[in-house]
Amino acid sequence: MNQTLSNTPRVNEDKIIEAALVCFGRYGFQKASMADVAKQAQLSRTALYKYYNNKEKLFLAICDKAFSEVSEAIQLAAQIEGEPLTRLQAIFSARMLWFFKMLDYGPHGFEMIDQNHKVSGVVGSKANQKFVARIAGLFEEAEASGELALAAQKVSPMFAAQLLVDSADGVLAETHHKDELQQRVALLIRVFWQGLAVR
Repeated sequence: MNQTLSNTPRVNEDKIIEAALVCFGRYGFQKASMADVAKQAQLSRTALYKYYNNKEKLFLAICDKAFSEVSEAIQLAAQIEGEPLTRLQAIFSARMLWFFKMLDYGPHGFEMIDQNHKVSGVVGSKANQKFVARIAGLFEEAEASGELALAAQKVSPMFAAQLLVDSADGVLAETHHKDELQQRVALLIRVFWQGLAVR
């Protein structure tokens, strides 16, 4: 492709990201090449390199898209009607949106998840902090309504939230099947909640 980017109809970057997800899921991040992505996106390598000059930058774009979509999903989940436990389950389901999406792309979904953890850096850390704070807010609400007894157990809402998120991340790291993953995280949340409930 000899035309400059300014003279070329702008390629839908979502199409490139989708092609990358297909290739990374099919071959694995390490083995997939930019040529594979270009072929899947029906682009020349020259055109692809005008948007992303290596796999790492392309994967960062995937991470940005993931964080944006997950953040929006979490906000919507937090606004649903229902008891705090119901919203807590919904918020965790929203957080796992991209975990499930990556698993759906092929046998190397977990390699993509690992790569996401490696490259997300500050953005991922800030997103995690916001998520923990949102969970802590739910715990505060549940304690105020008399459902949870955090103070009686000498546990702060923030500590409880961080512990639950860390535990859920452990389940995510060790469970390689989507249905089992959903079941385990849902069970973890219920057991955790019951452990903090007023007796």
